Amino acid sequence: MKPVVFTLFLLVIAGYLLPGCAPVADPRQGGLFGYSPELYEQRAAERRQRLGQLEAETVRQQKEKEGMTSALAAKGKEVAGLKEKTASLEKDLSSLRASLQQQEEKTAAAGKRKRQLEQRLRELEEEFRQLNSSAVTLSEKQQKLQRLQQEKEKLQKEAELLSTLY
Repeated sequence: MKPVVFTLFLLVIAGYLLPGCAPVADPRQGGLFGYSPELYEQRAAERRQRLGQLEAETVRQQKEKEGMTSALAAKGKEVAGLKEKTASLEKDLSSLRASLQQQEEKTAAAGKRKRQLEQRLRELEEEFRQLNSSAVTLSEKQQKLQRLQQEKEKLQKEAELLSTLY
């Protein structure tokens, strides 16, 4: 019975060892008997294909990065140009604001001078009425009338000058 037990023992051990000898693609796992060169070549081809895909993806991402970098630089230049234009417009607005302020001051001064001229004209008209109604000599009337006439002409010229300025 010893040979039967020994045979049976060998069969049990072989049953445990045979599944470990199945052919695999990775020589580190298959051991000496389970290594298959065809499976290894298939595995190596898959890895080369995957490496090619990863390299192509890396190249694509690098190109995309370069495109984005150049687009960012272009946008930076555009923003700088817009900032420059904005600064120029702000300067122009400031200049216009100062010019408008000066015009308003001139207009106010001209308005004030106009009111003064109107007041003086009313005074001259009143003096003229008084001259007509007063009992002064003819030569005095002529002198006053001539003075009033000259002052009236002077006021008219100043009024015309003001109206042409504004």
